[in-house]
Amino acid sequence: SDVCSSDLLDDAATDLTTLSVSGTSNLGANVTTTGNQTYTGAVTLSGGDRTLTGSTVNFVSTLAGGTNALTVTGNLDLDDAATGLSTLDVSGTSNLGANVTTSSTQTYTGAVTLSGGDRTLTGSTVNFVDTVTGNTTHDLTITGNLDLDGAMTDVVELSVSGTSNLGADVTTSSTQTYTGAVTISTDGVTLTTTNSQITFSSTVNSEASEANALNISVGSSEVEFDGVIGGGTNGSLGAITITGALDLDAALTSATSLSVSTTSDLGANVTTSSTQTYTGAVTLSGGDRTDRKSTRLN
Repeated sequence: SDVCSSDLLDDAATDLTTLSVSGTSNLGANVTTTGNQTYTGAVTLSGGDRTLTGSTVNFVSTLAGGTNALTVTGNLDLDDAATGLSTLDVSGTSNLGANVTTSSTQTYTGAVTLSGGDRTLTGSTVNFVDTVTGNTTHDLTITGNLDLDGAMTDVVELSVSGTSNLGADVTTSSTQTYTGAVTISTDGVTLTTTNSQITFSSTVNSEASEANALNISVGSSEVEFDGVIGGGTNGSLGAITITGALDLDAALTSATSLSVSTTSDLGANVTTSSTQTYTGAVTLSGGDRTDRKSTRLN
């Protein structure tokens, strides 16, 4: 193992068991260890893209990317803000105890844990390949696009400023806000809150030609659609099941069926290839309404 107080690395470090740096680190080359790497002081990446290979790479203080890409081959333990990166790619698990800012993509291949407070991940696209677990007391904000391939749980509020590709379930104790266009890329995706609103500010479509079903459970709250549903090219959805209230402000142009367990405010037309079931009171707002296919009002 190597222990040092400060590190100015200009050429690759290999064949180490562990590396521990008590002071600042200027990483101008790649580092490979069979065990852990611990950088206690502030870290700067210089001279080009960097690959850090080890069992766990721990940044205790800030990480300044210098516009370079960072690849962590192993697990990431981030305790302070990472900024100035072009891309971040982690092959193992990630414990995100601070915010991450990249100018391009962030890819977390292993399971991600959000720790220590509210988290903001800023990048062109943030891709979670595996599960995302919060700590039940803090929010997650994605400033950019979201590509979700593993289930997200134990987050308080989720907010996405860009597009969302939802290939797995999302469970939050408070609101979910999807500002950009949403694609349901797996059949039967379930979005769940604890009596809190889910808002779709733009369009909602299935992955093309898949007619994926969407389940939404908001308890005593409502789901609000502000963009057209199922109107994209071959973007028709499968069954849409809402446990809670519906506030429809844009047309549902193509889905297999629609079921709403409580009240519905229909501010736009609804077209399904099969049934529409409105269990609670229905309000027609904003003009004449056309509901195509068999409609059941309970």
